[in-house]
Amino acid sequence: MKRLSVSIVLVILMLSTFLYVNQPSRHIMDENATVRIIETEKGYEIIRNGRPFYIKGAGGKPYFKELSEAGGNTLRLYDTINTAKILDEALKYDIAVILDIPLPDYNRYAWAYEDNSKIELMKTRIRDYVMEHKDHPALLMWNLGNELMFPFNFGNNEFIDAFNVMVDQIHKIDSNHPVGTTVAGASRTQVLSIHFNTSLDIISYNMFGNLRDLHRNQTQLNLVTNPLPYYISEWGIHGPWEYKKNSLWNKIYEPTSVEKAELYKEQYLSYIDADRKGVGSIAFYWGDKYEGTPTWFNIIDEEGRKSNVYYALKEVWSGEKSEEDAPYITKFLLNEKVDSDLQLYNPKDTLDAELKLEGFSSKYTFKWEVLKEGVGFGTSSKHEINLLVKDTIPINKMSKIQFQAPEEEGAYRLMAYVYDDHKNFATANIPFFVLKKD
Repeated sequence: MKRLSVSIVLVILMLSTFLYVNQPSRHIMDENATVRIIETEKGYEIIRNGRPFYIKGAGGKPYFKELSEAGGNTLRLYDTINTAKILDEALKYDIAVILDIPLPDYNRYAWAYEDNSKIELMKTRIRDYVMEHKDHPALLMWNLGNELMFPFNFGNNEFIDAFNVMVDQIHKIDSNHPVGTTVAGASRTQVLSIHFNTSLDIISYNMFGNLRDLHRNQTQLNLVTNPLPYYISEWGIHGPWEYKKNSLWNKIYEPTSVEKAELYKEQYLSYIDADRKGVGSIAFYWGDKYEGTPTWFNIIDEEGRKSNVYYALKEVWSGEKSEEDAPYITKFLLNEKVDSDLQLYNPKDTLDAELKLEGFSSKYTFKWEVLKEGVGFGTSSKHEINLLVKDTIPINKMSKIQFQAPEEEGAYRLMAYVYDDHKNFATANIPFFVLKKD
């Protein structure tokens, strides 16, 4: 066993030496660049317009006024629609913008990188997009591709070769802003491939339940290379793909918006604020997005209302407790049972639902929905929504509702929304199953 341990150490040392010797030379940004990244004794630091800049941001839709009022300073923009208008709006609120440049995922669309005509088309679109926006004062950096699934190799690969051509193209057109890409989680193989096969200026991680693993992975990366500067490009509560599920029909349990707010604060303080080696983070999702359920990641809803998570972010970004908050849900009950209890009913059963709130007001309003879900997939299907209860009713009449279980056998989810008169909202939901008797 001792000899085996020594052998493993020797192999690691040999591999580390090989990688250090053979790693490509890093791209060096001009000292006069508008945005550049420097190495410090503690880690890395962004210098923007001659001043240190730490990313306190969110990814999603351009709610710049709300972002500025919460103490945020950066928006990650995922699509390329109306970019010029969005950059102009960001400048009004002194918000920096990370511009994503979408590319096909290599795992699913490898063929796109095997055809020179398709590569040339991507290069043309990138050139035109970068040329159009490179001089905008709101631009912070470019993010080339999201979760592209980099192959682990140290030789020629059609995707790596095409990707590097595109990175070099951006560097030649715009020498004033860093170029990065994002990785799903902190995959060691992908991260090593990026470090040893690309000339990127920065790497970023989309991390949710595995955010706690970042420090360990960065420490391990230090054994074989000098790591690139990094930031967290998506973070929040556990994703619906990670969260606990009920064992009978594989349905995910979604925390209430109040519980989410506490989880966001805990994640930020434990793993982001405590790690000052990175250059910042991007909370997910700034707006409304259907993933897992209609409300899982929504920090702001489709009407621009703010959730409890918004105020949690405002607190951690500013360091001060916000005086305002969204409605505070303390418990959600269906037939006097919580979401983790067995919620199994017969068709047309009479069901009673109740939302308990702390300090609720007569000015609150409710919206209730029943969603039909597919079994086994673990997420709600937006195309299968069945609105059984759809009226918004004053809370003093409807802190409770009574409705009939659907006639059709299957999995459902009862959604509850609470709105105040200050453009805030809170949510909770409970999955249940309707089972016909033989």
